[in-house]
Amino acid sequence: HPRVGIAYDLFGDGKTAIKASLGRYGGGVFTGYSALFQPSAAAVTSTTRAWTDTNGNFFPDCSLRNPLANGECQAMTNQSFGGVQVRTRPDPDWIKGWGKAPYNWQASVSIDREVLPGVAVNAGYFRTWFGNQTVTDNLNVTPADFDPYCITVPTDSRLPGNISGQRLCGFYDLKPEKFGQIDNIVTLASKYGKWKEYYNGVDFGINARLPRGARIGGGWNIGNSISLPPGLTFISSKQSRCFIVDSPQDLTYPLSIHSAAPGFANGCETANTYESRFKLNGSYPLPWNLQAAAVFQDLPGTYYSAFATYTTAQIAPSLGRNLAGGTRTMTVDLLPLYNHFVDQRIVQLDLRLSKILQVGKARVQGNLDVFNALNSSALLSVNQTYGASWLQPTQIMPGRMLKVGVQMDF
Repeated sequence: HPRVGIAYDLFGDGKTAIKASLGRYGGGVFTGYSALFQPSAAAVTSTTRAWTDTNGNFFPDCSLRNPLANGECQAMTNQSFGGVQVRTRPDPDWIKGWGKAPYNWQASVSIDREVLPGVAVNAGYFRTWFGNQTVTDNLNVTPADFDPYCITVPTDSRLPGNISGQRLCGFYDLKPEKFGQIDNIVTLASKYGKWKEYYNGVDFGINARLPRGARIGGGWNIGNSISLPPGLTFISSKQSRCFIVDSPQDLTYPLSIHSAAPGFANGCETANTYESRFKLNGSYPLPWNLQAAAVFQDLPGTYYSAFATYTTAQIAPSLGRNLAGGTRTMTVDLLPLYNHFVDQRIVQLDLRLSKILQVGKARVQGNLDVFNALNSSALLSVNQTYGASWLQPTQIMPGRMLKVGVQMDF
């Protein structure tokens, strides 16, 4: 992977440097592909099917061995149950050869300046963009095999005004005759269209070595990547994926009505907002070989969605039939993706007081830590299922804690 960087002493005095870099980096490829494509994965050991007890005898009056709809039973969701079916396989043109693995390009331009002896500030622009994303295409279906439908959003003052009580369209359900027919191939998204994923960010930082051994460091960042709540550990950069793989719904995600609101992304883009983050840390030596340290951070409030569940009875008037395969409910996010955050920011201050002793050849450090010294009760996650308890806290920052510890180095 090519990488290049340059630094230039702007005034020739060693105090101001302009830096720029550009590099390509390989994306992570983990064992998930091995588990997905291994031969044992072709064994179909489970399936589901819906049934209606029309005669009230609490027994499915149908041939359960028949994978097709019969009697009181709907078709099996996987009609190869009990046999072997390679449902997901790699595209040979993707899994082999050069230049097929995921990658990202990273570019940056920054300036560093020593404003005082021992005090330096910096500012930089950073951009990352990604390539060779993959999609999973079910070769047994085409966009024509899906029927459109709409839903009505509940009238609720907690929802944005342009969504509350509105009719949302752009949803699609697979035709019943195609339900359960799966032949997936994993291949490059570039075969279907352009998938753009990128991060833009600006950083401002300071690093100071002050008299009497004091140190201060930290900075401010604003960017369009979203850190998801606890339990969802990945970070999402802004994405635009305006092409169809199987369902026409690919073109209206998050939802077409969202793109009509000022500042919202197009229907096939995520609506990542630019969020600011501030962090500061410092340490200061005290008499009697003590050292005090602190870390402060101010982060965006937690991201949230509004997952609403609609029954087939609510959808059928628009769809013109029940959901395929006897599906009873459909869950949708009423909000544009990555666009809503709780108003309360996550503010945290941690403190430490250390004492260092030399015992023979060993170095012993005793620590007194205060976690969440401000005793903040910032929300870390909220209920994202739409209903009466929507947005109620499910996790808050732990209260102020005191910890005593000892570290020994030989």
